[in-house]
Amino acid sequence: MSGKGIKKKSATAKRLLDASRTHGRRVRNPALLRLARRSGVKRVKRGKLSPVPLPRATQPTHTPASALLTYCKSDVYDEIRSEIERFVDEIVRNAVTWAEHREAIGGPRKTVMIGDMLQALRVVGRKVWGWE
Repeated sequence: MSGKGIKKKSATAKRLLDASRTHGRRVRNPALLRLARRSGVKRVKRGKLSPVPLPRATQPTHTPASALLTYCKSDVYDEIRSEIERFVDEIVRNAVTWAEHREAIGGPRKTVMIGDMLQALRVVGRKVWGWE
């Protein structure tokens, strides 16, 4: 098989991912369960939350009985996932802002460094141990 050399890759342009195409980067349920266990939760209910009947005073008289139950449409894992996304978005937004408006040598940067992340965490009120 000698003489073939290294094959050249095609010269196609690399595309950036849309923010809306994040279906491959979701936090999976086992990872959420590990986080919950680490924080002290003993059990996480799977599936939809049970129906909650409306109070008697607010029940309309002309509505069928099947419509008197309000369902909580979100799963527990979906709620945890949305809170993690909100937290990460806030930290990354602060870190990018800190990097763009830096008055250090060379002016603003487009690369987020560890110092920017630490400052973003300080702004939110989180302490990080082991970093100066």
